[in-house]
Amino acid sequence: MKGPGMRWAAVFLGMMAAFSAGCQGREEVVGWSGDELAVGIRPEHIVCQNGRLYIAGGTHILALDEETGKLLRRFDGFSKYEAWREERDPEGNVVCARGELHPCHVGAIAVAGNRLFATELFAGNLLVLDLDTWGPPMRLKMPDQGVLAAAPSGREVYYASNEEAFYRIDARSLQAYRVPYPKGARGIGGALVSPDGRTLYLAIQRGARDAGAKAPPSVPPSVAGPANRSGPLLAEYDLTERRYVALRSIGDTRVQRVDDASIPTSLCLSQDGKSLYITLWQCGIGMHVYDVADHCLREPIVLPDASGLNWPNCWSAAQAGNDLYVTLDHQTHLVRADIVRGQITELGKSDKAVCRSGNNLYVSISNGIRRIRL
Repeated sequence: MKGPGMRWAAVFLGMMAAFSAGCQGREEVVGWSGDELAVGIRPEHIVCQNGRLYIAGGTHILALDEETGKLLRRFDGFSKYEAWREERDPEGNVVCARGELHPCHVGAIAVAGNRLFATELFAGNLLVLDLDTWGPPMRLKMPDQGVLAAAPSGREVYYASNEEAFYRIDARSLQAYRVPYPKGARGIGGALVSPDGRTLYLAIQRGARDAGAKAPPSVPPSVAGPANRSGPLLAEYDLTERRYVALRSIGDTRVQRVDDASIPTSLCLSQDGKSLYITLWQCGIGMHVYDVADHCLREPIVLPDASGLNWPNCWSAAQAGNDLYVTLDHQTHLVRADIVRGQITELGKSDKAVCRSGNNLYVSISNGIRRIRL
């Protein structure tokens, strides 16, 4: 599997078995109580697949039966890292001393090829758990921060790092290939694969100007000038032709800044596959709407600003019919945006994560998840 700009990544040097296997839940999860499910952790990521809910947060990954809410598996066998603390010698000079060992935290998760992939923060590992056995995971060395996206076929999973490249990983053999981001691009906010498995969308945090990303055509020159375009960009990578086919600036389109501080946080595709929704943090708008066929931005979805801020701080989204459901960081609630009429409705408490499965929407709350029937 070779292609322009691709090379073997030395990912197997750090592959090893875990010291301890995942175990079944220590805390009893009794199932749904109405439309809330207490699981004892604050979920940061939710994945819905084949009648199961996979939730991850802190030092836990849980697999739940979607219908009953019963706990199927729990994994908490994370590596430990050593925290350093600052101390002073008798002369008052600052020295560093070894501290206690702390368990690593889970980052992003994805399911592909009957395996669950999860980032092991602070260790620079990508965990691979077999969903049939949930035995000791394999660990692939990867850059420490990043997001995951699974191919619809389940044959590949993509790890977009917070550095300057993403990795194509075969879900069975675990062979990985490094693909650099466009010139000057770095950091990652979201990744998503098209339903046909051909295109990988990457919401990259910085480098729009250096990468030569095009500014939105409808934005006034005073806003879309070169200084403003130093911010985030959307990169479309053709997985078959193995090349980038479009680069678009996705920064703030309402306010001119010397350095655009907008940060993309997630990607969500519409049910008809025609629109890509990009949630943004530290941005004057709420969400960009990207036309998949024309490779350009449409009118954004502008959401109310958070209290005391000049932006709404959107975090993640899910779409159903004419409605877009968006979690708002710093506001601790979910909103529904009517895409056709432009109406915004608050829908009660939430944390950052949201996931749609059929006619159900699942949103994270402080001690579990909340279900909304669509």
